[in-house]
Amino acid sequence: MSESVNGRDAVPPLQMGDLNVGQAGSSPYATGGGGTSFAHRVAAVYLASMLTRSRRAELEEQSVHRISFQTGPTHPVDDLLVAYSSGTVDGTLAIACRATPNWVRSHQSTVDLVKSLLSELATHDRETHRVAVAVSGRSSQSDQLARVCDIARAHADADAFHASFDVDGRWSAPVRRRYSQFLDMVELAVGAPPSDPSIAQRAWHLLSRLHVLSIRVQGHDDTDRVSLATSLDTVASPQGDGIAVRDRLEVEATRYDATGATVDRNLLRRDLHSVLDSPLTRSTVAWGVLAEHRKVATASVRLTIGDDASSNGPLTLGFSDRRVQLAERLEASATSGGALLVVGESGAGKSALVLSTVADLEEANADEFEALVINFRNLPDTGMELRAALGMSVQDLLGELSAAGRLVVIDAADAALERSSGLLNELVHAARSAGIGAVAVTSASAADYVQEQLAAAYSSEVDTFEVAPLSDEDVREVSEHFPLLRNVLRDLPASSLLRRPVVLDLLARTELQVERSLGEWECLELVWRKIVRAEGRTGAGSSEAREQTLLATAAAALNLPIQSRPELGFDSAAVDQLRRDHLLSPASPYRHRPEFAHDEIRRYATAILLVRAHTPTETLESAEAPRWALSAATLALKGQLLAPGAQPPRVFAEALRSFHGFADRHGARWADVPIEAVTETPQAYDCLRAALTADHPLLTLKDVVRVTQQRHQVAGRLDAVASTPVIRVLLDEEQPWDVSKDSFQLLVSWLQALVLAQLPAGNLLRTTLRDRLLTFWELHPSRQVSAIDPSSYLGGHRRRRRRALDYHVTSEEFVESLALLGPDLNERVEACLRAIAADAPAFLAPAVDEPLSARALALHDPELLADLIEAYYIDDDTEDWHLDHGVRRHQSRWTGFGVPLFAYYFGGFWPLFQTAPFTTSIRVLNKILNHGAATRVQTLARHRRQGEIDEDDRGVVMTLDGVERTYVGDSHVWSWYRGTSVGPYPGMSALLAMERVAEGWLDQGIPPGRVVDVLLAGCENLAVPGMLYGLLVRHIEKVGPELDFFLAEPAVWELEFGRVTSEYSGLRANTDDLANNDRRQWSPRDVSAWLITHGEEERIASLRTVGETLIRNGERLGLTDERAKGWAASLDASRYQITQQGDQYYLEVVPPPEVIAAQREMASYQEEVQTTLRLQNRYWGSAKHDPDYQFPTVAEIAADLKAAKELLESDGQQLPSDRIDVVAQVVGAAVSRAADGEPEAFGDEEQFATRLVLDVALSFRKAHSQRHEGQYFDLGADRAVARCLPAYLTTLLRPLLHEVGATDRDVAAGGMAMASRATSETRLYLARGCDIVWTAPCAGSPCAHEIAVGWLLESARDAEIGPWSQKKQRPTRKRIKGDVIARLQRIPGDSIRIEALDPAIRGLGAASRWQHCRSDEAAAALSTLLHIQRHAMVVHEEKGWTADDRGSHTLIAARALLDTTSAIADSSAVLDYLDTLRVDAGLMTNFLHGLAAAGAETQARADIIRELWPPLLAHASGYINDGTDTFRDRHWGDWAAAALLPDPLTWTQGLYNEVVGTAIDWVRADDLSNLIDGWIPAGRGSIKCVDALIRILRRMPMPDQVVRGLAWMSELCVQDNRATVKQTWTSDEWLKEVRSAAEEHGLLDQWQMLVDAMVVAGNEGLAPYSR
Repeated sequence: MSESVNGRDAVPPLQMGDLNVGQAGSSPYATGGGGTSFAHRVAAVYLASMLTRSRRAELEEQSVHRISFQTGPTHPVDDLLVAYSSGTVDGTLAIACRATPNWVRSHQSTVDLVKSLLSELATHDRETHRVAVAVSGRSSQSDQLARVCDIARAHADADAFHASFDVDGRWSAPVRRRYSQFLDMVELAVGAPPSDPSIAQRAWHLLSRLHVLSIRVQGHDDTDRVSLATSLDTVASPQGDGIAVRDRLEVEATRYDATGATVDRNLLRRDLHSVLDSPLTRSTVAWGVLAEHRKVATASVRLTIGDDASSNGPLTLGFSDRRVQLAERLEASATSGGALLVVGESGAGKSALVLSTVADLEEANADEFEALVINFRNLPDTGMELRAALGMSVQDLLGELSAAGRLVVIDAADAALERSSGLLNELVHAARSAGIGAVAVTSASAADYVQEQLAAAYSSEVDTFEVAPLSDEDVREVSEHFPLLRNVLRDLPASSLLRRPVVLDLLARTELQVERSLGEWECLELVWRKIVRAEGRTGAGSSEAREQTLLATAAAALNLPIQSRPELGFDSAAVDQLRRDHLLSPASPYRHRPEFAHDEIRRYATAILLVRAHTPTETLESAEAPRWALSAATLALKGQLLAPGAQPPRVFAEALRSFHGFADRHGARWADVPIEAVTETPQAYDCLRAALTADHPLLTLKDVVRVTQQRHQVAGRLDAVASTPVIRVLLDEEQPWDVSKDSFQLLVSWLQALVLAQLPAGNLLRTTLRDRLLTFWELHPSRQVSAIDPSSYLGGHRRRRRRALDYHVTSEEFVESLALLGPDLNERVEACLRAIAADAPAFLAPAVDEPLSARALALHDPELLADLIEAYYIDDDTEDWHLDHGVRRHQSRWTGFGVPLFAYYFGGFWPLFQTAPFTTSIRVLNKILNHGAATRVQTLARHRRQGEIDEDDRGVVMTLDGVERTYVGDSHVWSWYRGTSVGPYPGMSALLAMERVAEGWLDQGIPPGRVVDVLLAGCENLAVPGMLYGLLVRHIEKVGPELDFFLAEPAVWELEFGRVTSEYSGLRANTDDLANNDRRQWSPRDVSAWLITHGEEERIASLRTVGETLIRNGERLGLTDERAKGWAASLDASRYQITQQGDQYYLEVVPPPEVIAAQREMASYQEEVQTTLRLQNRYWGSAKHDPDYQFPTVAEIAADLKAAKELLESDGQQLPSDRIDVVAQVVGAAVSRAADGEPEAFGDEEQFATRLVLDVALSFRKAHSQRHEGQYFDLGADRAVARCLPAYLTTLLRPLLHEVGATDRDVAAGGMAMASRATSETRLYLARGCDIVWTAPCAGSPCAHEIAVGWLLESARDAEIGPWSQKKQRPTRKRIKGDVIARLQRIPGDSIRIEALDPAIRGLGAASRWQHCRSDEAAAALSTLLHIQRHAMVVHEEKGWTADDRGSHTLIAARALLDTTSAIADSSAVLDYLDTLRVDAGLMTNFLHGLAAAGAETQARADIIRELWPPLLAHASGYINDGTDTFRDRHWGDWAAAALLPDPLTWTQGLYNEVVGTAIDWVRADDLSNLIDGWIPAGRGSIKCVDALIRILRRMPMPDQVVRGLAWMSELCVQDNRATVKQTWTSDEWLKEVRSAAEEHGLLDQWQMLVDAMVVAGNEGLAPYSR
């Protein structure tokens, strides 16, 4: 080719199609096959550039941002794709690595390389994308080509570039020749002829974007590789050097290349962490800021108790066990990327423990563990300010952590409640996005809030580590180290403040001997005098200056205005002294004023500030009532109550007045401050008593009880000491258990706390309660009853005897109070309990079914507990209508709502089994289970037949311990211990408790045979053997021949196969903490296999004998020979064989031939069963219940129709479902698809389908009328046929009638028969099936429309209720003759059978929607029937009858109204219907639900109801003031009000909803938001209305939810500053969701007031947000 390039025309850039390159991209050589080792070393160069942020010329002097390996086929040049960023423009460089390319036209591999370069630019033709070829070392060819590339980049277009080569002498001859060769290579790569003018343009396009890189990393010249190691010395770990880093980079490059990885700097740092000095690779400025922050945060945390000035020096508590446990949890969170919440009371030492443990982990395992530690209190207020301080985002910064275990530790996370919750949310989400673990350290008061912030970011469950107060052992260690504190530390209560290290630290530093226990205020005074003021200490500075400085810091923390602050100021010398004494934090460059070193010190200083104020509430008012000051205000009030010369009752009354007014302005929570303060003072009882009995009391006992329950809890239990004054107030009442529900719960909680503390007999308050209980018992003596009560033997059955005890002494409250007396229970109380057991045992639940009550009884006498348990649980009233297997049930008050329904700790079984002799425990267990099993058998027998129970029906005869006996029960009884069957839940709980006890026996070495003998003593039930078998299997290694007795019994095999299947039930007992729980899934075959494979020869022989016994026992029981022999084969080692499938080996049992033959027969039956269930699920079950249901294709329907026909014609065994029901569903689907124009759905079975439809329909001509049969069975064949029968009136399917010798008259007759004789539900299906008729053209004589309307009117002929029959004691049946509509108009509403109108209304509603020959007739009839229906429903309700209990009638009416409503102007019919029903709130509710649900069925109805609902809401809101009191109905008023805010999807799952596919959620909040103000009065104080409003709010943008929603919620929930709604299903969750947004929009105070009001009313779920 000539070197001259002049005359070549300019052409468009190269296109992919011009190159004839296949989809796979470049050649094998281009993908790295020609120089793999070289490519990895080149990759290491760019990886190093990314790691060190070094710039490279070919990347526009930028550093590497990301590297992708093996990027084909997307990138034809696929060795490396390097991404870089210039800050404004992102660029990419695709690199082909070729060690020694030959840049001449004759070298095909290099031509292929040029082709891939051209293809790369054609595929990714953008200015920021470049290509490069990396070559090994220097060569003249590559240097020349690189020079050509430089020249190309220096020219703006191809013409100028080519022209420069025509200028003689401008470029050297070698360069000109290299360019000429390159043009030839482009020509060959493109496959164009030499004369193609585009060659020059394409060559310049490539050359201007091509870099030829000489990289010297292999062979004799590896200069660049050596330089690379030198550059990496700067980031290498101290234990290594740059060579180690470089070599590791090359290894990682090989791995990245093999996996086609994409690598960024963070990933690379993590992969190289062990050879790097990681901090040197991070963002220097940001990490420098954080290092300084951590230094300040760590310096603020005290790690010791006392200081160097203390007499014995500082004490560092080891907390070794606690530290090890925390370290394990921290490492787990770091490696898994999970969340950990570290929680404890303020001052418990949690920060010190966490920070020191993190430091230990970093030091001990620097290669594997890294942590970023931040103190939330010292951070800026917003995420934007934090990003500005760091110079980068938190997520990017966290991504720079590179160890295998990475954590962000957020200390003082509870400060988010005081400041920006949004920042905490941002931090944890950034940690989650960066893939690292998050640890939040928080006080207990904010634990729930912080946990929810973590849970919102981390989908997995948040782990929790509790830092408990100091244990008794820790306190002893402190006492020994600081002798001056011994007296005050003696016998500390569990809730004492002196168990907090921060308080002990301050006390130890006072160097004073304390002679008695200290209250919180006394402790503050001592600390203030000796530590803050440093009185008597030399060198500590001025006491006044120190005090004034600390108070000034408190005033600044409160943000008090200058005019509201006392004469306070900061003294610089005092600040330094206070910092040295650890009262103020070290200086921070980010804080302009001193900060407290600890929250407790802040609380102390603020309390002093408040107590010195004239009125604390005035100071708090000036500070705008910060929430954190609540505890300081409480402490200050304690100080006022304890002030010298103060009159506590008077001070308390004044505080009640001032804080009540303050609470009205700042939230109801502030009103609790006086109560919290007074309960911990010596004069608490006197103050409370005086305030409660004042002439105009400002305090109620309800509030006192609530505050005590909410604020005095230790580890979830009431603090018995702190609550004592309130209990004294309660015990002033003659009947303290009957004051109020909340008061009783407090009394119970206090008694339970005494039980848990195992307080001995002699407690003064408990004995006072005992005396009041006994006095009350004597005031209500038993009634005298005759010795023989004739009513006891009515009908030959024993009846519960008439109670002699007065009902007052059998109330739950009285009985539970008796039981909880525990050690103070005496003979008189025991006599009372035994009297209740004898006369009214069903009322013993509060004593024996509540675990702590049972524990209290056990502390007094386990034998008494045993007798009472027997009396309660064994229900011997055989005629009791609510009989629960003869065993009285657990009371829901003890167990809670929902699952679990049983547990080993439910009831009194666990306390009994732990304290009573084992003979007593087993006696009680077997007596209860014997009775329960026998009762179940008797009940089932009564259901089957009358008369005596056969011995075979009673249970199973087995020899399990060498004695043959009958064990009563069935397969359900056998599985009671697993909770997977039907039975008494207390029996299940008892079995679960005994299983744990028996497992403990085995663990103690008691022989399994002895355990079996003991548990079977007195056993006549099948439940204990079931539990025993499961226990032995789980501990099979400890078991000898004891299992042989079980395996020799055929019943055990049969029962166990059933139980194992039930193990997959979600209701099974949770026993995951027991040993070998996975063996619950073992069948007897698995057990046998384990025994065979682990047994010696003698044992294997004995197992074969067990199998022979099993066969003989099976013959004795009449069991089929094949089943017993099949089971016995598992016990015969000779029938085991090893098979191989692939690399896996399996041990399997080969059964005898006769067993194999029986299995084949069973397989045939199972196939038929599976076909039945498959068809049933496809055409009924899944179609109805699966939201992702996919309709079968016509081919699938045709195949299934053929299978259905074969199924119907077979005469096999009985199937799970009736054959005809399943087949009819398939036929219905085929008819429906054929009527829609897809006759292929019939396949070859159209005649079969047609005959079946006609046969079923016409069969009703001879059937008796089923109009009064309330059947709800939509799987039935008659329903399916009724639905598809009308399709045969259409022109598409009518020809099929002639093929089977029928006409449309037969269809008309069949439909008429079903309309007149079928059940109401079947008639409704017929009406729905007529939908296809209304859209069809008129055809036939009579017309299809006429026939269908006739069916609908026929279905209403049963709508009249006949006269009352005195003889039959029911209305007579009456059938309307003649004009149905006219007759119905004449009869009164109480003579209308409403359900009989449903089919006609359903069908006429659809008929009125379409134009056809009967449209007008249908519309007129529908209007009349709707009028009749709604008025009849009102009349029925007025008479006390149930008119629409399931809402089905109003749903059908709603659907018909929507079908006939075409526009908003037509809303009058709907509103008229609503106006009629408004007199009954229940009917109105059903209609509104029906409208919402019907609108969700089709898009057309959704569009109509969406336009209709706003005027409906406005119209119905007017009912509030029209005198009907609809919304004040005590049963349904709140339902009606809530239903005005629609929730359609909730009501689309009923019997008669017609949703096909996914229901339509048609509600738009914007349509309703402007009408909610008018609705609010209807919903005030209604829980349901609050939830309804929240559902609407959640459809709004978050700003609207907060700005409008908080005001609406406050109106609904709070009236006169009192919450009338304290909690709903969704209120707590919604309020937590919007808190951050409320803060963002300046509405946090409004949010807080609403939360406070709800908490004060008793909402415990929001209590953490109100502290």
